[in-house]
Amino acid sequence: MNVALLIARRIDLRGSRRRGSGPGVVIAVAGIALALTVMMISVAVMQGFKKEIRAKVTGFESQLTVDIASENADEFGGETDVVTDATSVRLTPELKAIIAETLPGARAAIAASRPGVLKTDTDFAGVVFSTPSDSMFVASHIVDGKMPDYSAGNSENDIILSASMMRTLGLSGPGEKIGAYFFSNGGIKARRFTVVGVYDTHLTDYDASVVYASPAMIARLDRLGADAGTRIDINGLPSDALIEPSAKRLQDALLTAYYDRRLPELYRVDNAHRRGAVYFNWLELLDTNVAVILALMAAVSAFTLISSLFIIILERVNMIGILKALGASNSLVRRTFIIVAERLVVRGLVIGNLVSLGLIALQAFTHILPLDADTYYLNYVPVSIGWLDVLALNAGVIVMAALVLLLPSHIVATISPARSIRYD
Repeated sequence: MNVALLIARRIDLRGSRRRGSGPGVVIAVAGIALALTVMMISVAVMQGFKKEIRAKVTGFESQLTVDIASENADEFGGETDVVTDATSVRLTPELKAIIAETLPGARAAIAASRPGVLKTDTDFAGVVFSTPSDSMFVASHIVDGKMPDYSAGNSENDIILSASMMRTLGLSGPGEKIGAYFFSNGGIKARRFTVVGVYDTHLTDYDASVVYASPAMIARLDRLGADAGTRIDINGLPSDALIEPSAKRLQDALLTAYYDRRLPELYRVDNAHRRGAVYFNWLELLDTNVAVILALMAAVSAFTLISSLFIIILERVNMIGILKALGASNSLVRRTFIIVAERLVVRGLVIGNLVSLGLIALQAFTHILPLDADTYYLNYVPVSIGWLDVLALNAGVIVMAALVLLLPSHIVATISPARSIRYD
């Protein structure tokens, strides 16, 4: 039988009736519960921001894009200069086979974009007309009007503008007519569009520049074939961490195929991380902030536990003396009080889990805590946490507690049985 465990179970941590729970118990349980709550909420907010911002950026920018490498492009992976006449790309069987072989499970589709100028009687704005790479993403962020059916023949002149663009151009809402101008072959082409939907993602750089338009309109404008576009969008990678290595792997495969004369064109692969670098760099700062919070909370928990164990030991000096007088070794007494402290840790973890998961669930379902969307790109505090994160945090607190309790438990070695029995 484990004698230390048996003694630890018999120690009453509730304190006397007059004093209630001992101060060491209250401090330990409250400290652990508070530290775990702060750590879990911090991780949930960080994960929530990453999930929401990444979803928005990859909604505008496909995970990977493939286009023709032009002479005015930087070395592969660099951004081409703005051109006025589109270079068409086709998803040929050879190209499709290379993508499928290099990136199993990925989805490739033709897409198109075109720079242009929107103009009203009083204002104008330089924009990029683009076909929706993810119609569900666009539809989920429409705040006024509707998502047009671009497969229908009567929607070629229907466009979707952002809420910030509507304010800039002084437009009131869906149904407004607006002119657009495109540079082509040294001349200017004019078109007139109808605003049928207004979207708002709070990603200022994209909202200020992206206009969703009909694929048929862009194809007609640039005289592209039915099976051609200005780029190939690739999505379906199972993890965000696979975007950059997948881009490199696909670029190497396309280069090899070009030099082996299996492809007639030299293709360039780009990725959402590079094109949305300003947002992904901002997310990396969150990792640093959360790491600092976790370290601070771990230090608070350690200090609380050490202080609490000292208090618990001092409250039971008489008991320690009696145990030693009966022949208990210092090691046995140390193990006993470590088990007592771990009982308090478990209590704190139970309370901390209930409180933190309750608050996270409340925010996830009600969005009760708002944010300034112009600063944080979201109008509420996002939260997201998985069971692996919950288990990792709880396990980390338990391991940390076991380590920091070793030092204060050695105080029992300095307690004399003769003096401690008379201690009051």
